[in-house]
Amino acid sequence: MFLDRWNQVMSQHAYEQLFDMLDSSSQRSISHDLEVMRGLDAQAQKTVLEQLEQDKMASLAPMTSARYFSLLWKRATKGQIPTVDVAPASPVSADMILTYEGQRRMHVHLMVEGNRWRWQLPKQSLLSARVKEPQAP
Repeated sequence: MFLDRWNQVMSQHAYEQLFDMLDSSSQRSISHDLEVMRGLDAQAQKTVLEQLEQDKMASLAPMTSARYFSLLWKRATKGQIPTVDVAPASPVSADMILTYEGQRRMHVHLMVEGNRWRWQLPKQSLLSARVKEPQAP
């Protein structure tokens, strides 16, 4: 079921739906990251929006956490659809390996949360693709 939904999201490039598939801790992390960015001044927010290729937006205020995550995903994966391998670890967990360009790999932990399979945001993948807060001159 999880892989069917994952494949549908990937084939439709509907990356905002990936946010709903994340575990609650990962969702909170992304939402917190967006709130921090919203707290920046107008010029700094404009820089963030440019990094996210959202030049037409004036601020981050109307952006949802799902949209923010979608833009981070697109940026981190460079728009490529990964190949997926899943290895069960237990009845309520599994490891998913996403491979890009046949080389670069991202290891993802799957778990059951609230009777649904969820994926946990890898600490080193999307987080390293987060937009950078503009530095003061």
